[in-house]
Amino acid sequence: MIILNALGILFWMILIPFCIGFLPIRIIPTGLRKPIFIYITGFIITLAALELTGIPTELIFVYNAYRKFVIVFGAVLILLAVFGVISLRAFLTASSQKLNCTSVKSLLRPEKTSLKSQISSMSLESKIYMLISLLLIASQIVMLFLVYSRDADDSFYNAQATSAQVFGTMYRIDAGTGYTTNLDYRHCFALFPMYQAFISSASGVHLLIVAHKIVPIVLIPITYYLLYNFGSVLFPKKQEAAWLFVILINVFKLFGGISHYTAETFFLLRTWQGKSFAGNFILPGIIFIFLYMKNKSDGTVENNAKSKSVNKFELLALAFLVLAAGSASSIAVLISVGLVGLLSLIFLVINRDWKAFFREIATIIPGILYMLLYLICTVVG
Repeated sequence: MIILNALGILFWMILIPFCIGFLPIRIIPTGLRKPIFIYITGFIITLAALELTGIPTELIFVYNAYRKFVIVFGAVLILLAVFGVISLRAFLTASSQKLNCTSVKSLLRPEKTSLKSQISSMSLESKIYMLISLLLIASQIVMLFLVYSRDADDSFYNAQATSAQVFGTMYRIDAGTGYTTNLDYRHCFALFPMYQAFISSASGVHLLIVAHKIVPIVLIPITYYLLYNFGSVLFPKKQEAAWLFVILINVFKLFGGISHYTAETFFLLRTWQGKSFAGNFILPGIIFIFLYMKNKSDGTVENNAKSKSVNKFELLALAFLVLAAGSASSIAVLISVGLVGLLSLIFLVINRDWKAFFREIATIIPGILYMLLYLICTVVG
């Protein structure tokens, strides 16, 4: 039984998002076409699909809404994963003729060097910084299992997810009293707890184990990978500086718990909460995309080839990050929309590219629609 549960977790949390990540494989920049980045892409698309399937379900159905959500969301994920594999196969077929890329391995390692050779080519300083970074990250994951953190939000978010599993409704049970109530419009659009409930139902693993142990195992490494890429963009010519940046962030994470409400506290003690994911991944991810676009226009990425045009992948990444923010927190959508708008304006002043500006602003349309629906439901409801 434990083996089946583990396989269920691997299938729904690792394999399915990884296959979904191949959907935009044609437009992912070569420098970012790596296994973990493919997985992150699929995970963000998964959260966007969570919003697009979960919100209509809970608004339309009252009884058995959760059960319908599980069926629809699960089917959508499998369908997206199948299309991802088809997209990968088509891309490999085309690449075998143009780029001599005939396998997934060669696709994800376009530089034709193994991981071992990449590490051996690193400077001694980079190897030391990388080892320290990996040890710090590993220690945080180990402490996740050894130390139990009490959190008052368990009594609401995990209670809502548990109520969905038990009663079949979504955000229609008062977490404080256990009585049936009207749809909670304040929280019902943030469906991250329902994602964890889905993983629990689909794999057979208890919800609290999924929330407190399994989800952080995924979110902590991908967050640090994003931060490593953040450092690589900030210091494109110094690999050791990128790892040193990760060490610096580790220090902030480990010693940033000066209150219960800092991003660092949420990251390590409330990793499974949408608010933590929004503050530690979504918002830095948006900033990373803009910095990546800026470095591309300067010729410091993409094989030093200058390009002022905004890649389709970068625009899709912004749109999906804004939409995925809705799964984490309703306020995160507002912040994401504002952040994209502000950064678009800043880069308009820097680059004087109106076409890129309007394209970047267009990526916040999903977030604006989300906020309008939230406002309408809150006022009318």
